[in-house]
Amino acid sequence: MSIVREYFSRFITQRRKLRSEIQDNQVLDSILHYATTSVLVMNTVLILYVSISIALKMTIAGLAILDSIPIIFYILPLLVILPSLTYSYYTSRSAAINFIIILISSIFFYLLSALVRGFIICLILNIFALGVLFVLGRFRPEGKITDVGKKGIALFVIFNLLGLAFPISVSLMGENPIAFIQNQEATIEIEVPLDNSTYIEPTSTLIDDIQLSGFGLNLLIDENDETSWTHLSDWMNATNSTEISVSVLMKTNRSSLDGYSNATITNMELQRSIYQRYMSGLERIENLISTMNYSLHDLTLRFDMTFSNAEWIQFMQYIQGVDLVGFTSMLRKGLDLINVTEISEMETALLEAVDQNMMKTGFMLESFVLDDLIDHDTLLTPLCGVTIRSLLENNHLDNIYDIRRSRFSEGMNGDVGEYAAHSYSRSAGLYESGVRLGDIGHEVYSDSRTIQNDIVIIAGNGASTISISSLPQLLNHESFPLLGLIIDISGVDVTYTFRVFAFRAVFIAIDSFDLLLF
Repeated sequence: MSIVREYFSRFITQRRKLRSEIQDNQVLDSILHYATTSVLVMNTVLILYVSISIALKMTIAGLAILDSIPIIFYILPLLVILPSLTYSYYTSRSAAINFIIILISSIFFYLLSALVRGFIICLILNIFALGVLFVLGRFRPEGKITDVGKKGIALFVIFNLLGLAFPISVSLMGENPIAFIQNQEATIEIEVPLDNSTYIEPTSTLIDDIQLSGFGLNLLIDENDETSWTHLSDWMNATNSTEISVSVLMKTNRSSLDGYSNATITNMELQRSIYQRYMSGLERIENLISTMNYSLHDLTLRFDMTFSNAEWIQFMQYIQGVDLVGFTSMLRKGLDLINVTEISEMETALLEAVDQNMMKTGFMLESFVLDDLIDHDTLLTPLCGVTIRSLLENNHLDNIYDIRRSRFSEGMNGDVGEYAAHSYSRSAGLYESGVRLGDIGHEVYSDSRTIQNDIVIIAGNGASTISISSLPQLLNHESFPLLGLIIDISGVDVTYTFRVFAFRAVFIAIDSFDLLLF
């Protein structure tokens, strides 16, 4: 203990000596004081900017201001606390709490700097400010201890009451309805996997039931599976003389393609392989249709650009563990390995090839693309192999977004409730796009009423198409009679799930600093 005391005493002595030398030089002292104040102002502005940006962009994305109430309650105490602390340092060099805030800010800048490289500059400035605060800052309270104690207790109580508004609002909104969505008509498609593992024969009875229900079909074909092509021909023949609307979702086994790697969620070699496969698959679709009396105008061909299950698990594991370093590093690595210009060229070539055949077309995309669409700039969307510019310029595209409740619930360690369908379908409705819903038979859809409610919510929010996964699961569960999915519900209440809001907020926050991403 004596050695520790000795070293600590020397350390304090050196600090006092350095402080005295700096204060003797008024110019240097003023420069350091104003520089540190500027860092505190910068941190305050950045924190308030990203918080306000999230609330504002969520509203632009179609969500009600009520959805952002928790983040607003989070901002309110910051609007009071942060400027007050900055002012207290500027006027009296109060350093105790400011030192802690700058330390926390430095940690966050470090955690996010792998993706937002501009934060490296912020980190350096904060480390500099920490040093100045430690040397020149006043850590002892001004005035009498009793007066400071009374004032401190009062401020502590006020700030804690303000801080409690955030968790209380999350809890209340999760237990009480925040919206009532009225039912509307929408195009409902039942997905039909064409691989051998879950294949269902298109019997006349089944086709009649589907036609009676008014559902469309979304035929899922693996472009590299010969059996799938045979099954596709069977289903198209079976529906050719009916009024059933048919779309084809072409997918590929990403793990079998050149460029696939467990070390990253995407790279250019993988994207080239995907587009090459889809161009080949498009030719086969054209040849198949030409052999039967099938109108191209009646067919919608979409291309699956979503992550594989393994890639999605990798993507979500950092969210589950609140691992900002791992998450931002993964995104940065993916962005560094792709070329947006080349992706745009491949995307344009594929869409032009489809247009030449006068087929309707679109993509199936990850949900975070909807958040990238808010400010019309391409940021994380190229991870899906497409660009925002193309999605906006080709307004004829019939895109759907994968917002399966089962998928999100597994990725977030628990049922995300109906709010996932509500939140994303509000945004999808703005862009006249559809969504993918499922999976029937999963524990989050233990009864037909749950999925019916989600369908009503999505339809009521204006999504153009609802693709439900999937027909084999629908037929294999007695609690899900095919005709039972016909919606006769007038409307559905929606409760809040902050995990979904926070997930979207992460991408919006990243997008808010796109100028610092370089």
